[in-house]
Amino acid sequence: MAKALVEVIPETYHGLCTWHLMQNGIKHLGNLMKGESHFLSDFKKCMYGYDDEEQFEEGWRNLLEKFDVKENTWLQRVYSVREKWASCYLKKAFTLGMRSTQLSESVNADIKSFINVNLDLIKFFNRFEDVVEEKRYNELKCEYEARQKIPRLKNPYSDILKQVSELYTPTIFELFQHEYELFEACSVKSINVKASLVDCVIVMVKDLGEWKVSFDLDKKIIHCSCCKFETFGILCCHCLRVFIHMDVKSVPEQYILKRWTKLARSVSLPNVSVRHVVEDSQLTSTQRRRDICPRPMRVVDEASRSQETYTLLSKNLLIYWTRKC
Repeated sequence: MAKALVEVIPETYHGLCTWHLMQNGIKHLGNLMKGESHFLSDFKKCMYGYDDEEQFEEGWRNLLEKFDVKENTWLQRVYSVREKWASCYLKKAFTLGMRSTQLSESVNADIKSFINVNLDLIKFFNRFEDVVEEKRYNELKCEYEARQKIPRLKNPYSDILKQVSELYTPTIFELFQHEYELFEACSVKSINVKASLVDCVIVMVKDLGEWKVSFDLDKKIIHCSCCKFETFGILCCHCLRVFIHMDVKSVPEQYILKRWTKLARSVSLPNVSVRHVVEDSQLTSTQRRRDICPRPMRVVDEASRSQETYTLLSKNLLIYWTRKC
């Protein structure tokens, strides 16, 4: 897959499913996870916990030394493709927070629930349409609830929270509100203001690292070194800390993606003409043949048990074919 993507869709960013990666880790390194071992948590930290590439490299070296696995070939292979699974490298891609194949696996599970060896093509698509219809109904239900329910604001006096609560879907609003809560743990270590450009260094309580935030006051353009918006599509707590520090009362329009709002499905799609599919008569005939074939075979089995029944069946079959011809 990786080789094909480079050749066919070179502009895409290929990432590895973190769930499958962890399962492979358990398969290859299960002996390191017994007892009170912290190997799994340390490995997860390398996968999710480091925001900077230098921090990741140091954490990976410590992992290899702590568990004495420098020569492990599986870890060497995993490290060689670290840009496909480590968070600090995935900042280069717009992933929308997806780190696994959970969505496709969920669809696969729904389809596998009704598949069996006797299912012909027409019945398959009938069942498939039922699955699609159910998913569309769930989407409509979520959309209705998003429009009717009023989200709970943890800070009802915040102008920013009031603004986005009216725009975001409940799920995205909760994620944004979590970032808003985290901003209280952030502080401005240093700030440099040149004309309309503001450069800040943000630090967090009980969290190692520094984040650089640049904010253009005139163009309302903000960027953080954590790349939360560039990868997921919502602003991070570091940017919100700068907004509050600079007395910004609302999120600029360009930082509210329509895909996360209640109006995401409001654009009407062009009509696509669909031809009526005529049922394949040959396929139906095949289905009937498959259903009826076992019945005469049971008659033949019973008739072959004795000479008398064998002679009776042969005689009647001969009469039938004589009349047929």
